[in-house]
Amino acid sequence: GLTSLGSSLRDQSLVLGADNKSCLAYIRKMGGVRNVQMSHLAREILEWAQNRGLNLVTHYIPGLLNTRPDYLSRICQDENKEWMLNRKEFNMIRKELGPLRRDLFASHRAHQLTWGEQHEMMNAFHHQWLDGDYCMRFPRLQ
Repeated sequence: GLTSLGSSLRDQSLVLGADNKSCLAYIRKMGGVRNVQMSHLAREILEWAQNRGLNLVTHYIPGLLNTRPDYLSRICQDENKEWMLNRKEFNMIRKELGPLRRDLFASHRAHQLTWGEQHEMMNAFHHQWLDGDYCMRFPRLQ
């Protein structure tokens, strides 16, 4: 990541290229309100740059042209491996909380609820959660 550059960069402009328009927008706008985690990360990046006197310039790279960095970011990943909670631990949670309606991080290979129980697929971070709205919230690790 950026921090691997250490102290070698100081008092200059740094072009930050990515194929994620949302990521670049959060950096350009110094954060945002829709995704708290992304906003926090953008602020950390901006603070890191400011402490080194760096001027960050964002540049969008279409995914089709960003193949080498994309490949390098996935090189150590086993695409056939997916992680999930131990079934026994999951059943203990289920027993404690009662029926669960959604596994928000389910995939076709790694899921705890049956597809009959899984009423909908959704973006867990954009859902308004209500009291008593219990669901599985364990993210897949990749």
